[in-house]
Amino acid sequence: GQPMVRNERGERVGLGFFGPSRNQGRVSSPKILAEVRDDGTFRMRAAAGDNFPYFCNIRGSRMAWNTMKKPPVVVKEGAETEMILEFTPEMTPEEKIAEGRQIRDGLPKATDERVAAIIDEFRKLNHTVDKADIWCPLVQELTIIGRDAVPALCNEFDQTKERRMMQRLAYTLRVINDPRAVPTLIRCLPKTFMTSSSDYGLIVHDPDLMEFMQANSKKGPERGGHFSFGQVQKETYAALKKLTKHERNDRGMLSMRRTDDRRSNATKEQHYHSVAKEWMTWWEANWKNFNVDVEYRHVNLPTYTPPALGSLAKGRELPQGSKVSGGLIGMVLSPVGDADRGASFFFDLDTGRSFKWPEQLPPDESPTTIELAKKWGTENGADLMCVKRTTEDGKSHYELIGLGLQLWQIHSLDAENFKQRIADGILPEGRKAVDALLHFDPQSKKYIHKRGISFVYVTAGESLGMITISDFITQVRDLTGTFSGMEPGGVGFHRGVKFNYHPVAR
Repeated sequence: GQPMVRNERGERVGLGFFGPSRNQGRVSSPKILAEVRDDGTFRMRAAAGDNFPYFCNIRGSRMAWNTMKKPPVVVKEGAETEMILEFTPEMTPEEKIAEGRQIRDGLPKATDERVAAIIDEFRKLNHTVDKADIWCPLVQELTIIGRDAVPALCNEFDQTKERRMMQRLAYTLRVINDPRAVPTLIRCLPKTFMTSSSDYGLIVHDPDLMEFMQANSKKGPERGGHFSFGQVQKETYAALKKLTKHERNDRGMLSMRRTDDRRSNATKEQHYHSVAKEWMTWWEANWKNFNVDVEYRHVNLPTYTPPALGSLAKGRELPQGSKVSGGLIGMVLSPVGDADRGASFFFDLDTGRSFKWPEQLPPDESPTTIELAKKWGTENGADLMCVKRTTEDGKSHYELIGLGLQLWQIHSLDAENFKQRIADGILPEGRKAVDALLHFDPQSKKYIHKRGISFVYVTAGESLGMITISDFITQVRDLTGTFSGMEPGGVGFHRGVKFNYHPVAR
C-alpha cells in the first residue's frame, strides 16, 4: 500500500522505541524519536540489543501499550536493521458512527440475550478506552433496558478484574440508578485499587449520543467537544453515591494508586477495605429505605486478609532491587488561613492521600489551632502539613512541616539523578534537617525557605523517598486551558507550597 507520511491532523507520523538506550520503565509514556520521511521511510538510532518500536500519533501494528508483547527488533553493534511497521488507516467519523450502529443493530432482541451480548462486546474492548463510538451506544442500550439489565451487570462486576469493564459497568449502573446495585458496588470497591491511570475526555461522533453521554457524566451535565470518563475507583464511588443519595468521605481513597512498594500497597488495600466496610455498615442499617428486596440487605464483603510481606527494610536501609516507584508531581498543600476548604492541607507520604481541613477545627492560624491540627494530622496518618510563617522583618512565607518525619537535605545533583542513584543501590547522603523543609544557609547559619531544594525522607511508617520543593504559590488563578506547558511561577489553583515526591519501593 501507500506509505503513510501524515496522520489525519496533518502531523508527520512519529515513532519511538523502548530498548537498552530508551528504558523508560513504563510503556505508557511514548515519545517521538523519529518522523516518517516523504518516501515513507524512517531512521532511529538504537543501542545494540532487543528494541521495541511503536507509533506515537497514529494507530498501527505496534503501539506503546503493546509493542513489548511483540517480538523485539534485534539491533547488532555497528549494523543497520530494517523493519516494516504497518499502520491502520484512520476511520472517518461517519465510519465510526456506522460501526457502532452496526454492532448495536445486530444485537439479539430478547432482553437477557441482548444484555449478555452487550457485556460480551464490552469484554472485546477490555484493553481500550477510545472505541467510544462502539461502547457508548451499548451503554445507552443498557439504560433503555433499565432495571432488567441490573442483575447481569452486577454479576459481571463481581466476576471481572478488568479495569475498562468495571469503568463501563459503574458508569452504566449509575445512569440506570437502581439501588439493587449498591451491594455489588460496595463489595467490588476494594478491587478498584489499581495502578495509576487517567481520567479521560472522550469523543463520540453521533451528536445525539454525545448529548446523552455528556448529560450523564459523573461531574453532571457537560458541554464542549467531549464527555468525562473517570478512573475506575472514581466511577465506582460516583455510582455508589448517586444510587444511595448518601455522601461519605472517601478519606483519601480515590487518590491512592498501586505501585511496586509492598508496604505502601498493603496500607492502601487495608484503607480501601475499611472504607468499603463503613459503606457496608451504613447500607445494612438503611437498605429498607430504598425499596429493595430482602436479598439485597447484605453486602457480603469478603474478609480482608493482609498479605504476607516478610521482612521489610527499615529506616534508611536500601536492599538490593530497591527502585523509585510511583509518586506525584505538582502537589500543593495550603495553609489554612490563605485557602478555602477545597484545598489540601495535609499529605500522607505512605499512601499518597491528601486531607482537607478537619471540620472540628476552626479555620484559623492561632498557635493553639496549629498544634491541634498537627496532632490531628499525626493521628490520621499525615506526614506533611503546610503553615504560614512570619519572619522577624514582618514578611510571611509558606513552608511544609513534617509530622514524625526524618529529613536530610541532599545536593541538587543527587536529587536530579535520584532514580538512578537508587537503582545503583546508593541512597544520597545529606544534612539532617529540622522538622520544617527549609534550606540551611551555611553563611548565615539560618534555615530559610527556598524553592528547588530536595530532601530524603523516612516516615513514621518506615516509607522512604525524596521530596522536592518546586514552587511557592502566592497567586490564585484558574489555569484551565490557558497554558500548554508549565504553569507560571507562583501561580496555581490554591496558595501554598508546591512539591514533588518520589517514594522508593524496597
